[in-house]
Amino acid sequence: MTGKQLRKIRGLMGLTQGQLAQRLKTTLNTIARWERDEIGISEPIALLVGYVAREAGVERHRQRPADPSRHASTGLERASDLRVHAHEQQNLKKNSKRRGSKKA
Repeated sequence: MTGKQLRKIRGLMGLTQGQLAQRLKTTLNTIARWERDEIGISEPIALLVGYVAREAGVERHRQRPADPSRHASTGLERASDLRVHAHEQQNLKKNSKRRGSKKA
């Protein structure tokens, strides 16, 4: 979840940052930092936001699935292929950071 998505959900619920902070048991400052993408929103918090929004009568909209035709030349036609590819890319990124952080 991005800060922009959180702000949109909060707006649909008609809550201030302070009111949302009370519902999520956090601080207004944390809500503001999440909305500005200064700090990341963890998956458990994103799920909690979804539950709070659903309770308030606001459904969280899922992202549109990727268009498989965009990836036809890469052999990534199925959605499961895209997920596997994304996971592999994340692992490559993690491994390159680990290698880069070691001192010689």
